[in-house]
Amino acid sequence: MLTREQATVIADAINRLRPAWTHDELMAAMGDSRIKDRRTPRDVAAALAWMALDIGTAKPSRLAAPGQWWATADWKQADGPVPPNFRPLEHDDCHDCGRSKTAHPIGGCTYTAPPRGPVDTSAHMAAIRASYAPPAESPTEEST
Repeated sequence: MLTREQATVIADAINRLRPAWTHDELMAAMGDSRIKDRRTPRDVAAALAWMALDIGTAKPSRLAAPGQWWATADWKQADGPVPPNFRPLEHDDCHDCGRSKTAHPIGGCTYTAPPRGPVDTSAHMAAIRASYAPPAESPTEEST
């Protein structure tokens, strides 16, 4: 159950992530009975943080709908600060939900390949070398 005090703290934090979302909008989204009566503060904060950082989410009122943002809060608290199923992202993890390619389809997500483009290694290495090269000496009057 989400209390008004907890919702206020969450709204203040999310407003810093997404200043366009007003405190009143965030409080209204969390005031929905599907949220305040059925979700924990940790789950609500995690889902709203996901939504605030998602450019496809225009308003926090979307919180009451099912979506990927609830998968953010879906892990169980471990003894330490790291979720028990934590693993670093791999090169072929889903661009939308972050889960492994082999875990799909899962929930409402079908696999979306991460964007990739050609990498010009030689140009990249040349730029790195140029940044470490000593500055060219300018001719002085004594050497002419």
